[in-house]
Amino acid sequence: MLIGLAWLLVAIAVGATGIGRTWPPPVVIAVLTMAVLAAGWLRPRFRAWLGGVDLRWLVAFHLTRFVGFYFLYLYARGQLPYDFGCRGAGATSRWPAWRSCYC
Repeated sequence: MLIGLAWLLVAIAVGATGIGRTWPPPVVIAVLTMAVLAAGWLRPRFRAWLGGVDLRWLVAFHLTRFVGFYFLYLYARGQLPYDFGCRGAGATSRWPAWRSCYC
């Protein structure tokens, strides 16, 4: 619980200061991955918690990305406008959709 709260506070601080806006998405993913790996290596309790996480929930969470692929598919067929199919509503869809629409 404490790690989750710390993660939330860091995320709020980074968002409020705008530090993350200048980083491309792969850098953000790499930094977050290294932070989790380092915490798992250095903190035995966190490592134990990671070992108890049900991987099916993590996979199910990422399966929602296929909705975005479906939007790109509909855009490519002309069934969705560019603003809806490629820009998306959030920052998570901005990077891959932007790449796909300009190819």
